[in-house]
Amino acid sequence: MEFEHYLFLTVLILAILSGLFIYRLRAKRTISGKAFVVDGDDIRVKGTRIRLYGIDAPEHDQPAKENGRWFNQGAWAKSGLFEAVGGKLVRVKVQGRDIHDRTLGVVFCEGEDICEYMVRNGFAMAAYSIRYKDQEQHARQNRLGIWGTQISYHPRYWRRGKKEYLN
Repeated sequence: MEFEHYLFLTVLILAILSGLFIYRLRAKRTISGKAFVVDGDDIRVKGTRIRLYGIDAPEHDQPAKENGRWFNQGAWAKSGLFEAVGGKLVRVKVQGRDIHDRTLGVVFCEGEDICEYMVRNGFAMAAYSIRYKDQEQHARQNRLGIWGTQISYHPRYWRRGKKEYLN
């Protein structure tokens, strides 16, 4: 009886480890296909919603102020992503999943890292990683996009209902 108990535990542990190994293999895959833009930091490729890795863009309802007038900064960020990848073939290097179980990926289009493009041009900020901090510094110094407006709110705090300013 004791032998069967150990055999059962051994098989169970091997099954769990195999499942984790297969999950990790699947988590580090590449997805290629036509990009459909959802918002400033999300796209859909082959039915999979991809959250752009290492960046945070203004939310769809997030305002900003420039030259004395308010505008929808979230729609503006979405248009920047649409211009870069909308309807184009992309390759997504899946980085894993976030705490909300979303697929995280670095998106490439025509050889360019689109996450980097979004931060470098001020459509988004570097977040949750240090990967794009140099590009954010460039955008800040040159007052591009979200860094060049009179009033911009931090996307993370905007989602929580707080108005914390970027600049």
